[in-house]
Amino acid sequence: MLGSLENLEARATTVSPKEAANRLGVEPSTLANWRWAGRGPLYVKIGGRVRYRLLDIAEFLDSQTRSSTSDRGSR
Repeated sequence: MLGSLENLEARATTVSPKEAANRLGVEPSTLANWRWAGRGPLYVKIGGRVRYRLLDIAEFLDSQTRSSTSDRGSR
């Protein structure tokens, strides 16, 4: 039971676009541009407000991992 509660907590913990941008080292306007273009980390809208799940930020960072400058990655 505890494992599923921890999983729920990880999936439900969200941060604002400003905090997400800070964690990613980009400007909040960059995240707004990425949302408009369908790029960047996944996000959720709650009551009309944009929020980022910490889990989605981590997955986005994982997807950006490269082994060399010529590695185009999966995105």
